[in-house]
Formats: sequence, C-alpha cells, structure tokens
Amino acid sequence: MAAAAATEASALTLVSTIHIRLSLSPRLRSSNLCFRKRNPISPPFTVVSGPRDNRPPLSRGRTMSTEAILTVQALKRARGDEAAVDRIVSTKVSRLIKADLLASIAELERQDQWYLALKVFASARRENWYRTDCALYADMVAVLARSMKDAEIDLLMVELMEALEREGGIAAGDLRGPARLVKALIAAKKGKAVMEVL
Repeated sequence: MAAAAATEASALTLVSTIHIRLSLSPRLRSSNLCFRKRNPISPPFTVVSGPRDNRPPLSRGRTMSTEAILTVQALKRARGDEAAVDRIVSTKVSRLIKADLLASIAELERQDQWYLALKVFASARRENWYRTDCALYADMVAVLARSMKDAEIDLLMVELMEALEREGGIAAGDLRGPARLVKALIAAKKGKAVMEVL
C-alpha cells in the first residue's frame, strides 16, 4: 500500500516536472505547442478557402467587368448568326474599355471560340489606342492552330505584315512579342510565315 502511494506520488511529480519544462521551453512556446487557454470568443478553427477553379488569371491578373462578361455571353449565344454577331460587335464590343476588350479576346481564345475571338480582335484593331502587337497575334495564331484553321492563320499573317509595313516595322524594344509569335507559328507549322516575320 505504501509502495503504491509512493509510486503514484513519484508519477505525479514526474508529470508536473514535464509540464513545467514544456511551459518554460522558448522553442515550444514560440511554436504554440504549449498548453493554452482557449479564447471563449474566437471560433475553435478558421476555414480558409482557395480558388474555386484552376483557371489562370485573365490579362495578367485583370478580372473581367460585368459588361465584358455579358458581352462574351451575348457573342456565344449569337454564334452561328453572323448578322447578330456583327450587331453585338458594333453595339456592345465597341463600348468596352481597352482592358475589358483585351480580356474578352483572351477569354474567347481560352474557350477556343476562334471565330468570335477574330471578330473581337478585328474590332480592337479599329480602336484609336491600338498599336500592332505581335503578342496578340501570337495568341490568335495559337487558338487558330488548336482549331486547325490554317487558312485563317495565313489571312491573319497577311494582315499583320500589312500593318507592320504601314507602321514601319516592329516597335523598337519589342522582343517578347515577336518571339512568342515565331514560337506560335512554328507550333502551327507555318515556316514561311516565320521567315516573313524575321
């Protein structure tokens, strides 16, 4: 009986010693592994949600405005009716600001809506702010290649060459856009167009 009481007392002493040492350890205290009193006001845990899908951000992080989203949806509903698409391009697409217009092109390309993307791209090229951008052409070539539209790639490259001729060539210092365009043309097996760009 006395031996059992002594064993129990020594066990309690050992537990108390471990508890004190854990409480005083700076490393454990900083890592929040020590015994803590729970705050009665705060919830027991916090749920942090990540992104709901795996889509990459549009246009270097820009999100589309409501007007741009509605315009893209209207274009998709009207596909197959060229007159309706042209009407939407002239009434809704032409009202979009530059960032939304570029984001709309990127979204249509992402969805492989090459015909609608070409229509919106043609509208963008008519804007006052537009300057020939090889990177935009590279994205368009990539979506046309995915859709196996060789003839449309050829027409697009003819338009690009004419635009560059009018503007006196590729803008000085623009190295990334032409490099992306060459890469897209090589992937589309358009060697002749690569030679023209170079």
